[in-house]
Amino acid sequence: MVPTIVYKCPGVHPRKGGTYDWRPAPTAAILDALVLAGYSPTLQDAVDAVESPRTVPKPKEVKPGVHKLPASKLTPLFAGQENRE
Repeated sequence: MVPTIVYKCPGVHPRKGGTYDWRPAPTAAILDALVLAGYSPTLQDAVDAVESPRTVPKPKEVKPGVHKLPASKLTPLFAGQENRE
């Protein structure tokens, strides 16, 4: 729904239990950019995002050394270019 206002916590405006910021989103392109920047459609969504941030799964630990792949997973480096000169 455009135009609209989006919210982000923390910010410069006081609220019970913290602060928030808001920005107008007069076009769909600006709304998309603000959402990518961490803004939420409601103040409660912004508060919830701060109180329970999304967690990124920890990458699988890889031990240093040579890792062997099965031949079926390997692709020749110059596949299809055998007789080029």
